[in-house]
Amino acid sequence: MTRIKKVIEYDKDRMSIWMEKIKDKVYINKQTRYAIVYLPEHPKSNHSGHIYLHRLVKENEIESYLYDYEVVQHIDVNKSNNLPSNLLLKRRGGCKNDDYTLIVANRKKVGV
Repeated sequence: MTRIKKVIEYDKDRMSIWMEKIKDKVYINKQTRYAIVYLPEHPKSNHSGHIYLHRLVKENEIESYLYDYEVVQHIDVNKSNNLPSNLLLKRRGGCKNDDYTLIVANRKKVGV
């Protein structure tokens, strides 16, 4: 039996609105020390309506929602540095970074 994943259409205009909306609504999770945002309308927000800021920033940069098997890492290990240049998108489980960068670039071109 195969699983069919529903592909969520990325909406660049909606993401721009979200990024503008969250400017003053970023909080620090006391347990993980990551910046989080309350954005219940985002398709990848958790049960309480929150999403990690670094994931949102990376989605905005690549213009695509992240898959569940994708992780975003802070290059300098500083959890509060959420600049796009400091965020590295990787595939959970191990794939060479250069290879995965090409996969993401192709996904952006194709619009997947």
